[in-house]
Amino acid sequence: MTKMMKDLGPWDSLKACQDGWGKDAQQAFLVRQLGMVYQTNDYISTIARFRPDMKFGAAPPPVKKAGDKQMTWSGGFSFVVTRDAKDQDVTWELVKFLSSEEWFAAGFVGDEGRAKGSGGVFVPPMTGQPELDKKMFAKYKTTIADVDKVPDTAVNLMQFTRFRELSIAAQYLWDGIKKSQAEAISLAKSSTQTLAENNTVVQKALDDAWATAN
Repeated sequence: MTKMMKDLGPWDSLKACQDGWGKDAQQAFLVRQLGMVYQTNDYISTIARFRPDMKFGAAPPPVKKAGDKQMTWSGGFSFVVTRDAKDQDVTWELVKFLSSEEWFAAGFVGDEGRAKGSGGVFVPPMTGQPELDKKMFAKYKTTIADVDKVPDTAVNLMQFTRFRELSIAAQYLWDGIKKSQAEAISLAKSSTQTLAENNTVVQKALDDAWATAN
């Protein structure tokens, strides 16, 4: 990305263009200021609501070189039970229920009602369970052809997904990645420098957290 930014720069001009992008129905991609964006699959709900007539397609993120495995990221599909939690058997039963088809199906009924009540189109979020995702996406077809093609791409990518491992300093890691990306693409710092600096911050957070852990 840094090489591309150098070719497109200077950063000040690019930032000025970015600052002029709108929101909701005026988002840059929806009004053709941008020809390509990388987003999670949830973005199709935005397209379905504001530009159901727009012709578009979705593809997996590009790989570094031909022959490399596809890759993507996923997250948010987890519950944690602390080791000192009371009534652990009951808690575990709750976790299983919150991961069940019964739970997701009931939640999606409510989500669909809210989406349609506000003038939107409901596209179910992913559950982290590919077979259940296929079932829910089939149930909630929007009849918008290009929108309904995206879930197949998203579900197929789950076999290649990567995720953040559990960490007592996960927020520092996440913030560090975002900060490094921003500093690198704005050319404020080299990729090597910003990654090294934020790695130091994350390592300190890990060391401090483990030093006080029971």
